Amino acid sequence: MDAMANSARWDEIDKLLTRPDLSLDPSVAESFRARTAQERGSTLDADVHWNHAISLAGVDPFKLRFIANFAEQSHANDVALRCYDQMARLPGHAAFAYRAIQRLAEQSGNTVAARSVAEKISAMAPDDPNAQDQLAYFDLLLGRNVESNAAIAQKLASQYPMRLSFRVTAALACLRKEDAGSALAQFKGPPIEWNRTPPAWRAVYAAVLAANDQTAAAREIAITIPVEQLNRDERALIAPLTGSQ
Repeated sequence: MDAMANSARWDEIDKLLTRPDLSLDPSVAESFRARTAQERGSTLDADVHWNHAISLAGVDPFKLRFIANFAEQSHANDVALRCYDQMARLPGHAAFAYRAIQRLAEQSGNTVAARSVAEKISAMAPDDPNAQDQLAYFDLLLGRNVESNAAIAQKLASQYPMRLSFRVTAALACLRKEDAGSALAQFKGPPIEWNRTPPAWRAVYAAVLAANDQTAAAREIAITIPVEQLNRDERALIAPLTGSQ
C-alpha cells in the first residue's frame, strides 16, 4: 500500500480499504483513509480519519509513531504533533517524542517553540551535553541570558573540541558578545566541509565571517544556504548578506 500511496493511486487504495479481508491494523488503515481523503481535498473527512487513527492507537507508542511518521509524509504536521505529544506522556518514549516535536518546531521556523521543547529535553537529561548545547543555542539565538549561556557553550566546546555543533554554539555566543575574533577562532583547525553541514551551522559561520569583515567569503557561504530551512532568528543572522528577512 505504501507503493500505491507513493504513486498517488488513491482510488485503488480506497477500494483496497473497503475489502472485508483487509489485514492492516485498524489505526494504520485509518491513517491511509485520512491520507486518501486529504489527497481528494476532503479536509473534514481527513480530520475524522486522523482522529480515529489516533484514538485506535491509544497508548501504543509504536502505532503512534507510525501515524506520526505517516502524517509527516502527508504534510499533516498538526496530526504528527498530536501523536508526539501523546507519546511524550509514555514512559521511555518522552525523549524521542520531544526531539520530534522540536524538529517540527524548527521546521516551522518558530525558535521560541523549539527552545521550549529543548528546555524540556534538558530537564529530562540534565547531564546530556547535547541537550545542554541545544538549549544554549536557542537561548543565544533569542539573545537570552547571553553571559550564562556563553559560559555553557564555551565549556562544552572546550570539553568536546571535535564536535562542530558545540563550536558553532560557542561562536554564536561570541557574536552575541560582539567578540568577532573569538567567534572566528572557534573554526580554526582542520578544514571544514561546510557544504556538508546543516544550513543553520553555515548561517552562523557566514555571520561570523561577515563580522570579521570577510564579506566576500561570507556571501559565498550564504548563497549555499537553503534559507527556507532556517528559522526566523537564523535567517536574521545572514539577512545582511542575502537580503532575506
